[in-house]
Amino acid sequence: MSDEYLDYLQDILSPLGEISKGRLFGLRTLKYNNLQFAMFNGETLFFAVN
Repeated sequence: MSDEYLDYLQDILSPLGEISKGRLFGLRTLKYNNLQFAMFNGETLFFAVN
C-alpha cells in the first residue's frame, strides 16, 4: 500500500475526527482516536468491526 494512498484515506476520513497512521507486525494501520480500525496487507484493506 503506497503512502500516497494512506494519505488520501487519512484526508477523506479526517472529517470524522483524528485519523492517524501506524504500523503493527509489518502491516500499515489506520487509527481513529487511537483505536485501530483498519489494516493493510499488500493491496488488501481489512476493517476491524464489532
